[in-house]
Amino acid sequence: VNAVTEVEKVGDVPATVTEIHDIAERTSLIFRAAKELEERAAQAPVSTKKEVAPKKPNTICTEQLKDACDKAATYLKQMKPQDRQHLLAFVASSNPAVQLVNETANSLLLKTTNFIADAAKRSNKEVLKHLRTAFYSEGRDSVTNAIFAGASGWKDECGSQSGAAATGAKNNLAATLLCLCAGDGTNCQPSCQTCDNEVVPAVTFTTGGNDATTAFDKIKTICKRRAETPTFSRLPHAIAAAIRAVTADLAAPKGNNPDVGTIGGITTGGRPDCDGSNTAGKGACVYLGANGNAPKKPTWLDELTQALLAAQAAAKAELDSTAQAAHIEGINTTLALALLNGIYQTQANSRQQTHQEAPQHPREHMANSAKTQKECEQHKDNKTACTEAKCKWKGGDDEKGDCEVDETKVTEQTSTTETGEGATGTTKMCIYNKKQIMKPLNLTKHVKI
Repeated sequence: VNAVTEVEKVGDVPATVTEIHDIAERTSLIFRAAKELEERAAQAPVSTKKEVAPKKPNTICTEQLKDACDKAATYLKQMKPQDRQHLLAFVASSNPAVQLVNETANSLLLKTTNFIADAAKRSNKEVLKHLRTAFYSEGRDSVTNAIFAGASGWKDECGSQSGAAATGAKNNLAATLLCLCAGDGTNCQPSCQTCDNEVVPAVTFTTGGNDATTAFDKIKTICKRRAETPTFSRLPHAIAAAIRAVTADLAAPKGNNPDVGTIGGITTGGRPDCDGSNTAGKGACVYLGANGNAPKKPTWLDELTQALLAAQAAAKAELDSTAQAAHIEGINTTLALALLNGIYQTQANSRQQTHQEAPQHPREHMANSAKTQKECEQHKDNKTACTEAKCKWKGGDDEKGDCEVDETKVTEQTSTTETGEGATGTTKMCIYNKKQIMKPLNLTKHVKI
């Protein structure tokens, strides 16, 4: 009763999953269409007038992906120039990590897209559909005064062994609860009232003038007081318990004969006659009859079973979603690390190549200096030739004197090289770049590219 009054709820999508979905979509687009996104980022702000953009061959950013591409382009535009340069250099490189990042981003995008789309499977919509059909019959979602089709009263609607099985109560659970709880108000004492031994307004069980809505509101009030509304995870247990209780009650022999196929209690003696009184064999009950020793079941019991299956599926989907969300966060971490390492490796390779080429210049200078030592000595007693050869003239203002290699120039060249982009310079640059990469990635939360 409590569950059927709940409003429809769609499964929850955690904010982290939504954020990771945007990250995965953006990353995937950057690796598929970096140049196209760069061009978008460089364009002037879009005019408020509706303009048809010229179609480009082999474009990735089709109309379907326009919003996602605009977001990715805006992100690139807002990046620090150095960070954008590092990222795009990695995307354009032949680093094997490019494929890993691309595949991981696409996998993450697919998983987050499915997670968001599957929110409907984690809703209570299907459960409520079957519960409402069980309670109020097909196409209805509440109790009305016209819940009973007949006009002949208790025995027809609730059933009697001496007459016929219930007509109204067999079709919906709301009518069954009225038969069990809404005694006739005159003859039924607390001994035949099964709903918390509390008086429920009398119901005439006819199509006109009865008080079914007021009586059912009282039943809902009793249920709210006696039981909590079951959560998603507990709803299957609650419905299963109700099915077991009804099935067991139907199979329990009642009366002197005794008879099976009755829900509720009767006063001892006689045979089930559900007229709402408390004389022998009578009571607030529902009589459905039997086939031999097998009790007949109400049609609403099948709907309760369908509600149970739907509740189990929804509860499982909700439980699975928790594990899926954690898995998605794990893949996001993998993406962050792969991207970070890929960018760092690309920079390191670039620096290594520069380091291998740059030192050739001081070595050549040192070799040439050793070679020209003899040449300098050949310019002895020739000041002009010594100076032009960039050697050191030892004769002062005289035209004669010794000519030697200028060691200070060799030392200066060597010192400049060693403090440039050699081992120490490269190390500092790598540490600096690593910090610059770590900051925009923000690995403490989610990969931010």
